[in-house]
Amino acid sequence: MNNDPSDYQRIRAYAEERLKPMLRLRRQRTIWFIHMLIFMVTNFLIYATADSPLLFNIQDHQYTDNGAQGWFWTSTPYPLTIIVSLIWFVGLIIHLFSVTVAFRDEGAIQHEMSKATEFEKLRLSIELARLGRTVDEPLLQTSQWKNEKPKRTVSLTDDGELVANDELPDKLLRQNTNQHEG
Repeated sequence: MNNDPSDYQRIRAYAEERLKPMLRLRRQRTIWFIHMLIFMVTNFLIYATADSPLLFNIQDHQYTDNGAQGWFWTSTPYPLTIIVSLIWFVGLIIHLFSVTVAFRDEGAIQHEMSKATEFEKLRLSIELARLGRTVDEPLLQTSQWKNEKPKRTVSLTDDGELVANDELPDKLLRQNTNQHEG
């Protein structure tokens, strides 16, 4: 494996380019979760601590019950507080919808890319078959021309003769038959 920094940078740039759409989607999903968390915490703090005079209408009430007097207070949120919370909630739902649609679209794109890749593999295998090669056959082991004459190699036999490799089985067969006859 080559540890050349330029190769590493080139491979990293290629991987980042291929992963850019998915990373963008993951970032959008993370932003949505942060948005939801802020919405929940803010609304919990607003509605759980119902003693802010800016957000709630606080009223004191006195009562008498069988001669005993007491008081209690009620707090109702102002309509503006409710309207702002509802608008924020609708915005949160729209944000969720946009993230979901983006994931669905990217899934469809990935599916189409895999189909196109399979189609390209099929096209290349047909082209290789037309040239007389197979997909698994390395290009270096095949001749580039169909009509190229095969190269003859020679070997040395036990008795010191040079014999072409394609003639070697015939030569050994003749030697074995001569030994059995004699």
